[in-house]
Amino acid sequence: MCGCRPHSILRVPLFTNQSHAPILRVQTEAARPKVKVGGVLAFNDYYIFEWGFLAKKGRWGVYGVVHAVNEFIIRYKGDWELIYYTFSAGGGDGGDLGLRRVR
Repeated sequence: MCGCRPHSILRVPLFTNQSHAPILRVQTEAARPKVKVGGVLAFNDYYIFEWGFLAKKGRWGVYGVVHAVNEFIIRYKGDWELIYYTFSAGGGDGGDLGLRRVR
């Protein structure tokens, strides 16, 4: 993560390949202390397809973004709030998710 001071960044977009949850976890943990109160972590490719379809077929864990984001939300409950979730324009099953730092 950049050499920015803690609590100095307003928005951090996070992108990774779906199968690389460990990379996203490292990126998110590196970004977390840099984001100031009111700032946003923006995650790409948060697919509801993962838990709405694949999990029912015993294939939970195919897409890493869902897992990394869910773990982050649980770990830092109370420090972050969900501010948006977007669906793809064609009526697809996923999009982006934004978390705002509240403390």
